[in-house]
Amino acid sequence: MRSTCGTAFALTAITLATVVPVAFAQGARTPREIYKGAGPAVVVITTPSNLGSGVLIGASGLIVTNLHVIEDASEASVRLANGDVYDDVGVVDYDDDRDLALLKIKGDRLPVVELGDSETLETGDDVYAIGAPKGLEQTFSAGIVSAIRDAGAGYRRIQTTAPISHGSSGGGLFDGRGLLVGITQAIQDGENLNFAIPINYIKGMLDQETPRFTLAEVKARVAKAHAGRSDTPAAAAPTLANEYVSPDGNVLAFEKIGEALQATFSHRNGPRYAGASLQWNSDAGAFVGRGTLAHLCGRTAIQVPTTVAIVTVNESTIRHAWLIPDKVNCRSGKVESASPRTITWVVATGTDTPHQ
Repeated sequence: MRSTCGTAFALTAITLATVVPVAFAQGARTPREIYKGAGPAVVVITTPSNLGSGVLIGASGLIVTNLHVIEDASEASVRLANGDVYDDVGVVDYDDDRDLALLKIKGDRLPVVELGDSETLETGDDVYAIGAPKGLEQTFSAGIVSAIRDAGAGYRRIQTTAPISHGSSGGGLFDGRGLLVGITQAIQDGENLNFAIPINYIKGMLDQETPRFTLAEVKARVAKAHAGRSDTPAAAAPTLANEYVSPDGNVLAFEKIGEALQATFSHRNGPRYAGASLQWNSDAGAFVGRGTLAHLCGRTAIQVPTTVAIVTVNESTIRHAWLIPDKVNCRSGKVESASPRTITWVVATGTDTPHQ
């Protein structure tokens, strides 16, 4: 009698091969694998008036989020999944129409996710959202793509069944391979209407990682663009003292020159190391402007450009944010990379008449 064992084994192997999903052969992952791979790169962004999420896409601290998460803030903090907190946050670029912002913190070898291609998404595809709804960090939810919608403003949005609540704005939407395909956007006008902004829109903003703006500058620029939408009266400029000192003894002095407020930064032993001309911006709630900062090229100090924003904390304390150069072309004086830094100052003892 002819044996059928070999034939049966072959048929069984063929049958098993045909039931393995094609997607797995193309690199799809289980939900658990997607969370383990992407979760460490999802951060929480906190401002004095808002809470949102963000996604690390650069190991040196490049973060993508929604613009509305930070547009009303002059300062913010970023908390990583491992608990580390960064208070110096700069803005590389932003897109007001598409509600996207590219932020920068001063990090190194941070966990990141890989960008996918949102153009390949189709209705019915599995997707996964990671964010911090109502402050509940590292919340992982699954859903499908419900539709790709025309947002009516020259761009599209991804509609999904994956739940997205306040606090998840700026979080990540991942495809079945764990690739970042969207930035989640909490919408408050409908139950079970969840949206994400296609990640391909951020790709045109990735030509650099050096911060171009402080948070206060972006706040002012966005508020100016939205002028006329609110009848809220402009905030009056706060009163500043003539002189403040930092924890390490450096001195920040102010002098009113015409309509501008001249800020001079000096070391505690006397030499000036930076200066800026500032104007009160009621939209930003801060004194903002540009100036120069001393940078050593060998033994020679050259002046490089920087942006400055100063906010009042209370009657005796102010905080200033600016961009500190990490790398400078000493021949041209061009800043090739910079990182945000925030410093707190208190009124110097015996200071003179205040400025406003």
